[in-house]
Amino acid sequence: MVVEDDVVIALDTSDLLESMGAGKVHCASTVHQARQIMEKADIGYAVLDVNLRGETSAALAHSLRAARVPYVLASGEGDGSQIDGYPDSVIVAKPYDVSTLRRGLEAAVGKMRTSAATPAD
Repeated sequence: MVVEDDVVIALDTSDLLESMGAGKVHCASTVHQARQIMEKADIGYAVLDVNLRGETSAALAHSLRAARVPYVLASGEGDGSQIDGYPDSVIVAKPYDVSTLRRGLEAAVGKMRTSAATPAD
């Protein structure tokens, strides 16, 4: 799933994911649209824009984490080291290419596996 409010970036990201072997790529431009997609579709992983015209994707990131869906944050702001409200998330800096996106998603899958292997307190 791609959650991005810029239609050109959303389509480019969808194309990149398809070139990486993704089947159906769902696109949403708001958190509400993304939640509707999550209710109806099986999401394997997600690319989330951080800022979505007046809202952030933080709540969506937390929902994806709770559902054990790996995701990366796409941001054109900051140094990409960490973003408030998104603890321990993998960040890919915009603009990104297929290799950067692939590495980010692989890291996100690895984090999800690591957190699944760690017993809860």
